[in-house]
Amino acid sequence: MEEESRRLTNRRRREEHAEIRVKHEEALEAVWSDAQRVIGEQRDAQASAQAVCEIDLASAKAEWEREKVSTKAEHAAQLQRLIAANEAQVARVEAAGKADVEN
Repeated sequence: MEEESRRLTNRRRREEHAEIRVKHEEALEAVWSDAQRVIGEQRDAQASAQAVCEIDLASAKAEWEREKVSTKAEHAAQLQRLIAANEAQVARVEAAGKADVEN
């Protein structure tokens, strides 16, 4: 009788342990699944952030190119004004020199 009771107790314990093992495995699978989902979401967020950075970089580069062209145009216009002023000065000096020679 005592032997039978011990066998039943051991069998119950093995069944309980098996149930606990199954629950642990299910819990681990759920955690694994959640971890995979979170990793996927993080990858998506990283890809999205990278895309935004690339767009910002392209926009900044385009703005820099526009500024560079604008600056070149401004410098060219300033150079033209300086050349015109210099040519006018040369013409005045030449005219003054001719007037001195004629006098």
